[in-house]
Amino acid sequence: APPPAPAAKRQRKTVEASDAAPAGGDAAFWCAFDDNVVAKSELQLMNLRPKGLGHEVVTLWARSTKDADAKTAKAALGDVFGDAAGYWLVPLRLGDLDDAWWKLLRPHLADKKLGAVAQLRTLARPPPRHAPPSAPKP
Repeated sequence: APPPAPAAKRQRKTVEASDAAPAGGDAAFWCAFDDNVVAKSELQLMNLRPKGLGHEVVTLWARSTKDADAKTAKAALGDVFGDAAGYWLVPLRLGDLDDAWWKLLRPHLADKKLGAVAQLRTLARPPPRHAPPSAPKP
């Protein structure tokens, strides 16, 4: 088993279902923070800093709260790879996460250019490095 991760220097923020709802006139989108499915406006999502969140999985659905109810959103945001026709895997350093987040929001939510669901996941530990092939023995 890998050694436990060092304690965080400060408590990480978590997004809960009881957090503030979007303002009345703002368009709201369904998203999930681990297993918490919530509605957030684009502005609320832009103000989040995923690098500082205490979640392992953040999932954004391109459908708004006007197009789907909470039950439908929970089903769609549950297993995003179950019916996926394809997906992209883009490894990022933690330091680049916030910039990638801000660049992802507009094309995904407003322009609908990145498919139905976008998901950010953290790795519990770095993936194993492959050793270079050894030279053939004479």
